Amino acid sequence: MFCCNEMKPFLLTRHNAIKDEVMQLAKYAGFKAEDSGLGRIIAEDGRQGDTLFTGLGQGGYDNLVVDYCVANACAPTYVHQAAAVQGHALRHLEEIKIAKYRALYKRVGVDFKPMAMELHGAISDTFSKFLKKLSSAAAERNDIPYCIMFSYWQRRISTALQKNNARILYLAQCKIDGQL
Repeated sequence: MFCCNEMKPFLLTRHNAIKDEVMQLAKYAGFKAEDSGLGRIIAEDGRQGDTLFTGLGQGGYDNLVVDYCVANACAPTYVHQAAAVQGHALRHLEEIKIAKYRALYKRVGVDFKPMAMELHGAISDTFSKFLKKLSSAAAERNDIPYCIMFSYWQRRISTALQKNNARILYLAQCKIDGQL
């Protein structure tokens, strides 16, 4: 089986596919979205957000940093609570990210939001609201009905997630079979 370090490139590919889709939607909506390069904002721990959006911050902040994360609700960390509470893994992962990064970003005048998804396709309320906001702006800017725009991007992001999940499973099976 894969060890954690062997899985990182495949997990990063899935993560980046989701990030790239949201950046495309933001640009289609007319917002500036910059990829990474944000390490200078949080120098203390070397972490950086995934995307910096200009004009989408809230609470008096112009800029918003987003950090994408994918939770496996079947992982030992989540499974007991996730079996009883729908969306537990999403909320737990978001709470961890907020506790770790929100104050650091606020100190430098930047809003922060984690965008959590579950391996099986569920998205957090925060992520859903963000997609709705971007879809609404894109629909208005491109004269396309909102319901069509939102549905399209929801499926596009979900497809990116599932396509990369399938790739991870395929590569894991190849590794088990000794083909890698």
